[in-house]
Amino acid sequence: MPLRQLKGLQMNREIGGYIELAKPVPKLHSGALRLNSGRNCLAYLIEARGIGTVWLPDFLCASVSRVCAREGVAVKTYRINEGFEPNWADLDVLSGEYLYLVDYYGQLTDAIVERASTICGGKLIVDEAMGLFVAPRPGIDTLYSPRKFLGIPDGGYLYTDAHVSRDVAEDESREHMSFLLGRVERPASEYYEDSKANNRRFVDEPVKRMSKLTRALIGAVGIEEVCRIRETNYAALAEALGCFNRLELETSLGPMAYPFLVDDGPAVRSALANEGIYIPTLWPDVLENEEAGAMAKHYARDILPLPCDQRYGYGDMERIVKALQRIGVVSRPLEGKKVAILGGTRITCEIVRAAKKLGMHTTVIDYNPPEKSPAKLISDEHALISVADTKAVAQYLKDNHIDGVTMGYTDSILGMFADICEEAGLPCYGTREQFETFTDKRKWKKLCVEFGVPTAREYDEEILDLPEDEIDFPLFIKPSDGSGARGTSVVRTKGELVDAVEKARGFARNGKVLIEKCLEGPEVTVFWLFAGGRYEVTQIGNRHVKHNQEGVIPLPAGYTFPSAVIPRYLDEVAPRVREVLASQGVQDGMMFMQCIVMEGLPYVYDIGFRLTGSLEHHLTEAIAGYNAMDMHLRHAVTGSMTDDPLIWDKVEAGLRAPCFNVSTLMRPGVLDHFEGLEEVEANPSVVAFVKAHVEGEELPPEAKGELRQIALRTLGRVDDLADMEAAALGIQRAVSILSPEGEDLVLPGLEPEDFAIDNMWEGNCQ
Repeated sequence: MPLRQLKGLQMNREIGGYIELAKPVPKLHSGALRLNSGRNCLAYLIEARGIGTVWLPDFLCASVSRVCAREGVAVKTYRINEGFEPNWADLDVLSGEYLYLVDYYGQLTDAIVERASTICGGKLIVDEAMGLFVAPRPGIDTLYSPRKFLGIPDGGYLYTDAHVSRDVAEDESREHMSFLLGRVERPASEYYEDSKANNRRFVDEPVKRMSKLTRALIGAVGIEEVCRIRETNYAALAEALGCFNRLELETSLGPMAYPFLVDDGPAVRSALANEGIYIPTLWPDVLENEEAGAMAKHYARDILPLPCDQRYGYGDMERIVKALQRIGVVSRPLEGKKVAILGGTRITCEIVRAAKKLGMHTTVIDYNPPEKSPAKLISDEHALISVADTKAVAQYLKDNHIDGVTMGYTDSILGMFADICEEAGLPCYGTREQFETFTDKRKWKKLCVEFGVPTAREYDEEILDLPEDEIDFPLFIKPSDGSGARGTSVVRTKGELVDAVEKARGFARNGKVLIEKCLEGPEVTVFWLFAGGRYEVTQIGNRHVKHNQEGVIPLPAGYTFPSAVIPRYLDEVAPRVREVLASQGVQDGMMFMQCIVMEGLPYVYDIGFRLTGSLEHHLTEAIAGYNAMDMHLRHAVTGSMTDDPLIWDKVEAGLRAPCFNVSTLMRPGVLDHFEGLEEVEANPSVVAFVKAHVEGEELPPEAKGELRQIALRTLGRVDDLADMEAAALGIQRAVSILSPEGEDLVLPGLEPEDFAIDNMWEGNCQ
């Protein structure tokens, strides 16, 4: 066979001379169109598709909009929400317009892509600049920018079935290798300007095919190993920082970086730079863009894209975490302690998260499988044991060398909690006797009467035998040991009274019902903290209940702090409450007391000797630097609430600070999705917002009139009382809870009159 007929022989190539770089076969995106940059993948697509108008997100590198301007494409802008999704209400994509969707940090789901594709009629472009190893979705134009992941001078990948009719020249990269080759032998700082120059050249670089040199460099990379290292490093950061991260993240394939959302990104970046750790601000131009929304600016400023790429290992990740600990972003004072949490309800997730932030290893115990116990899904371990089987739980704690046990928001298991602690030899902030007293409304009301604490008059069931005209209506009926507003009623007739007693009896574990005079007037809640036998009021807030549903008791739409009743309560009521607490030998823990204000004096009608579901610990942490949740967890594993010598000074300061709690109530129905949470997240007054229900969950009709109707709690602070109305009502207006049919399930909430200054205490407010 003649030499010229040998398969693959190049008759005109050079022979001899020095040996060049190897040219491995590329293994990455072999089915894609290979171009010279990610932004030119878009330029190619604009030409091939004849795109005239494109919708871009407000959280995006300016290079994309510059390509559109260069190619004569009109741009419309939509905003992103807290989950990196489009703010769907912004989108009004007309026929022929394209929608540009970004896979931020590998968080883009198929559901988002499908919804976006439906909205734009399939004219969709997906930007995988942050997801190089993510496979393209069939039929979707998708572009990639490998320079963000690999040591190459240029390059881009495009998946599309559209092609330009002209020939596209091939790029050459040998002149742009200095910053890469130089860093092999010298510090990166010496070639930083070369690197920036290489980035600048893409502004005017025309569309070309990927150079042979870039293809060879990519082909030499062990792609599987790169993915593995990135995912391992990402997992290490997620394990250490996940409970501190304000983003809820899904794992991603070969991630670009670990996005860590903090409160003050610029300050943390500066502090990390002093530690020799340099974290970029991705897309800083977003901060100056007037069209960008508050969420985009918040994310551009405060997300730290922590490096987790193939250059690094576990020791480097540990160095990043320790640096964050040193500068105070991450604090783990109970590192290594093991705590068990009784019950796995959704709100109990708050305890799991708090424990993890303190460095604790968490185990959730209840009789439900994980799919019916939300807290088990985020805990380190879980056990399928009924809390009622106290001996079995105690034995599990011993066998697994658990340092402490705690519980949250359910009165019904407080006695079991005490028994478990005693059986296992672990600390408990209260005794069984104390819990029995403070969960039995008859017992603690008797104490209130004995020590002169104002409370409602109580009646025995003989009142049922009286004629209607001899009964002092209205009356309040409730189970004597109930909680969560279950089984409660306000009655105004004899018939209603009889029905309400039977209803309450059905919710009473002890079969007893409390009948008392229904006090009518404004409400306040008093919060107490106990440590080492000292009892102090931490906050008193106006509890704004709303008659927004027929046939049930009013539920709280929010709280405003501080209350105007503070001076009188501290002078006239608090000393008597201290006598009650001392008579029962209370040492540690916290308690809330719900009160009706009559003639300026709070009358207590309900209490709880436990953590409160309204989550005020977020407020006190923000306004005064202490956190009762953390103190409860500390007590569980050490037997002491605090070792802070300034704790009572902080409590005093918190009592005087203006803050609020917006409780978003929903009607029974299916919660398809929330809208407006991105605006809430970006509100500078907000210190925390917590979902009590999640997307896809159904609130049944029987929940009407119960605290289960609270779907979202948003807690915030202001510097001045005069600013509270605008901040709280702005949050309330922003939130919608939509059913699958698009119906807004939100009930009417706070009103302007709730913020009248004469309802709040102006004295010494910070």
